[in-house]
Amino acid sequence: AKKTVAEYAESVQASFAETIAALEASVAHLSATAENSYKNGTSVADAAALKESAAAVVANIEKLLVDAAAAQKKYEEDAAAAAANEEQYEANLKMIASLQNKFDLVLEKIAGYDESVQEIVDIDIKTIRAAIDMLKSNTEASYNNGTSVEDAARLATLANDIENLIDELAYKAEQEQNNITNGIKNVTLDGNNQDMYDMSGRKIHQGKGLVIIGKKKYYIK
Repeated sequence: AKKTVAEYAESVQASFAETIAALEASVAHLSATAENSYKNGTSVADAAALKESAAAVVANIEKLLVDAAAAQKKYEEDAAAAAANEEQYEANLKMIASLQNKFDLVLEKIAGYDESVQEIVDIDIKTIRAAIDMLKSNTEASYNNGTSVEDAARLATLANDIENLIDELAYKAEQEQNNITNGIKNVTLDGNNQDMYDMSGRKIHQGKGLVIIGKKKYYIK
């Protein structure tokens, strides 16, 4: 039994160290009792009692083997679960990093757009940032709780939703930029023009940059 337990994990050995010590003491006491019985010439008379005591020690040894094996099995299962949790956590971090990189590239592109476009999509940007922060927080909590594997599908769905928001942001910003860049081509600035206003709502006769004509935004170079 000692040899078997010695092959188990150190934590398992430590858990049963006292039990093994107690069993060693029981076996030593049983041996001493048998020796004294022999010296006293009462081996036959003491046989039944010694047999009963020995059976009790054997039962305790067998229980030790069963309990230690169960503890070792749990240790191995916990170790496997921890490894799987760690592996999935790393995969989740890579997923978030890829998502963040895509978002950063879109933000970099938007930074080159007209300021009015940046103002239009500002709320969308803030929404995505908050969503990514929530995803990061959920990923960390899942890892700390040891449930990364169980939560993998849910986190992947969140990541997919955020990626869709990023795609929508990129499309929306590009369309707004195109409207500013190309919108003036559809306007003829002559005496029959509709009224022109600046972005503060003041009526103007000439203008450059972003203006409003007929309730639509145009960009005049």
